[in-house]
Parts: sequence; structure tokens; C-alpha cells
Amino acid sequence: MIKKQDGIILIFLLWAIALLSFIVIEFNRQVRLKAKMVTHLIESKKDYFSSYSAVQEAMVRLSLPEDDERKLLPDGKEHEFIFDGQRISLTIEEEERKININLANAQILHSLFTKKIGFSDEITERLVDCILDYKDSDNVTRPYGAEEDYYLSLSPPYKSANGPFKTLEELLFVKNVTLNIFWKMYNFLTVYGKNVKLPEGEENRPLMIGHHYRFICKKDGHLFVFISHYLGKGKHEIIYQNEFYKP
Repeated sequence: MIKKQDGIILIFLLWAIALLSFIVIEFNRQVRLKAKMVTHLIESKKDYFSSYSAVQEAMVRLSLPEDDERKLLPDGKEHEFIFDGQRISLTIEEEERKININLANAQILHSLFTKKIGFSDEITERLVDCILDYKDSDNVTRPYGAEEDYYLSLSPPYKSANGPFKTLEELLFVKNVTLNIFWKMYNFLTVYGKNVKLPEGEENRPLMIGHHYRFICKKDGHLFVFISHYLGKGKHEIIYQNEFYKP
């Protein structure tokens, strides 16, 4: 017959074993999690360097003579590159053919959102007012907009720009701009150039000094975006780069 003291010791041992088992399981889970994070980081770096290499080659091929079959055009068509075993899909677009969001007024944005992107009038009115309120210098709220008091009430709080957008991803700070809406607007907008309407024709015009070009590299939903400033004589200066995970 087990004595009371022996029973207490047995219960204690069972609890100790259970606790140790939990610690071991949790430790193994953390190790596996960290291993996955390291693997993901390594893959992300490989994707970046492969994309960067593809962009460097694409910039050279943009400058080739018209009769060279290797020449690329900033026409938005997909091209495939392979570097270090990585298959990269790359498109090139001219930023000056997009609407500069910092120069666009309510009428231009409304036309773009409804006619080109296909947003409803209700969504468009809210987006237009919020975008204009975010970048204007005053603190007067438009009917469907939001000014600094709204953004300061969020958690965490932040201030509206009250000035030009420096990058397109700043739109994600604007009220009503969801990730899905952002990607629908992304191909039509820019913060470079002086264009305030979508041009028609001249899609295959040659490289122009002073113009900006957008290189988008895709791999398994992982996007790397590079913006170059064309300096002439085949030389580009990369002035912006970022990576995204597109849903």
C-alpha cells in the first residue's frame, strides 16, 4: 500500500515530468521556428540579389540599338531572367506615363479610380477626399476625408504628411486605403514626373534622358521594385528600391 508521503512524491514527479516535456516541446518549436526564419531570410536575400542582377541586365538591354533582338522596351511586358537558379519575372514601365499623385487634383483622381480602375463612386469619393486631405497643408477635413486629428487618434498615432507623397507606399497610411486597394492603384500612379493624365499611344518610345523607369521583379508573390533615373548614354541611377509581399 502506497503511503501518503509516497503518493505526494509520485504526483510531484509526474508534474515535473509533464513540465519538462512541455519545456522540451516548446524549445523544439522555437528552434524549428528560428530555423524557418533563417531559411526564409536566406531565400529572401537570394531573391533580392537575383532580382538586382536581372534589373542590371535589363537596364543594359534597354539601351541597345533598335535592331538588336536582345533590346527591351518599357512596355510593361513580362520578361524572364534566371540567375543563380532563380527564375525571375521582370517588367519595365516608364514612370512618366503614370499619373503623379502629388500633382493630381480631385477630378483627375476621380476619373482614374472610376474609369480605369473600376472603383465605385462611393469608394472613389472616400479615397479621393482622404488622399487630398492627407497631402494638403491645411487641417480642414473634406466631406469624406480625414485630417490630423483622425490619425492622431489611432493606435499607434501618427501625423498626416501635410505635403507631397515621397513614395507610393505612403498611401497605405491614408484612411480607407487597404492593401488590396493599394495594389489596384499602384500601376497607375507615381511620385515622379509631371504627368497628370494617362497618355495614349507612344508606348514604345525610346529611352529619354531625365525620365524614370520602374522595374518590377516577381518571384512567388515576392516583389522587388526598383526605380531608375536615366542619365543618358546607357547609364541609369537607381534612386529607389523596395520589396513587397503581394497578396
